[in-house]
Amino acid sequence: MWEEGLTVDTPLSASAERVHAVLAATRHPLHPGLPATSGDPREISWIAGHGGVGGELSPVLITVSLTSKGRRTITVGVTSKGHRTLSKDRTAIKIRGAAKEERTIKPWSAARTAVDMLVGILGDLFDEYDIVDITG
Repeated sequence: MWEEGLTVDTPLSASAERVHAVLAATRHPLHPGLPATSGDPREISWIAGHGGVGGELSPVLITVSLTSKGRRTITVGVTSKGHRTLSKDRTAIKIRGAAKEERTIKPWSAARTAVDMLVGILGDLFDEYDIVDITG
């Protein structure tokens, strides 16, 4: 199993839409449908495609948990004439990958490759100023 996190200044619903879109674009022949939610848009599951050179890594079950972290107020544009404050909703996105060992490939390697790929793609979808933290 491998886990990484991303905290963004984006509302929960907008973050869930981006995660869902990224997972839906990552098609895999074992599960060609749309990513599944557990009845709650804050928990999304998906079977990720093969990673590595030549598709040598095992399929990975990806679970994405989204949690609202409330609102954050920031001050921008501080000048002698005053300042402006912005209030943004913050969302924590936790991406977990789990793979079963197949052949001689270690399962954590497949899980890490899939999770790293998703964190990278998601990082590109959010404005760089809205990314608060990346852990993993």
